[in-house]
Amino acid sequence: MKKTLFFLLSFLILISSLVVAGDVIIQRSLGDDVLEIRGPIMSAVKIYRDYEFNFHIFNKSLGFIRIDVNCTFHLHNDTGNLIMSLNNILPTHFDYDFLVDGSTNFTHEGQYQYTMWCEAPLEQGELSPRMGGFVSHRFDVTAEGYERPAEDMEEEQKVRLSTFLVMFGIALIFIAFMHVFQDDVGSSITYGTIAFTLLIILGSMIFFGFEVIVSLIGFPFNVNTILGLMCYLIGIYAIWYASALLLFGRKKKKKEDLESDFKPR
Repeated sequence: MKKTLFFLLSFLILISSLVVAGDVIIQRSLGDDVLEIRGPIMSAVKIYRDYEFNFHIFNKSLGFIRIDVNCTFHLHNDTGNLIMSLNNILPTHFDYDFLVDGSTNFTHEGQYQYTMWCEAPLEQGELSPRMGGFVSHRFDVTAEGYERPAEDMEEEQKVRLSTFLVMFGIALIFIAFMHVFQDDVGSSITYGTIAFTLLIILGSMIFFGFEVIVSLIGFPFNVNTILGLMCYLIGIYAIWYASALLLFGRKKKKKEDLESDFKPR
């Protein structure tokens, strides 16, 4: 049991040291016979709020507006997963506009990224050589809708991580008490129930948007999801152990009481 607790605490210390914050990066295609794509360069978008993306596309060498291009738009969330893909986007007047539903796409705070790339013929005709271009931009999704100072984000991250470590650590202590005092069935069941309650609350907080880790280098998966599942699994173990004590511990105690009644005095 001590080795298990030591492993879990070591894992939490490891992931807490990997928290990083990304910079906003703007990329555009370069060259003469290419498309110049100008898109929004916002620094932040408010969480759950819709946002209208506007793009203007030019022939870089001549400066003409192009509305005969074939474009693809991708939106990636804070964990790098593709959450939106649009193909064959049609122009509206002299630009390309479309609305992104914030209630289904901007659901977590963190750094997002969009990429828009297009291609078009150099001249009229289906067999004409084609030209292309792209634009890519990173932006933050925040509760306020504007970019927060790095110091504030780091402070908030510390508070979230500390909250998780405190709640998770208390739950582990109660699980340890549940094992140490297993001979006292009532106390052991109480400790297991408290640990279960804390872990289920913590796991639910994570799945409903409480981000323990904002972003990690080299992790292709959502660490917050892993932490939430870990809380659920350990909580289920705690309540299973408490239930086993409730079922079998009381039977054992009853049996011992019966045996003591038949012993000669």
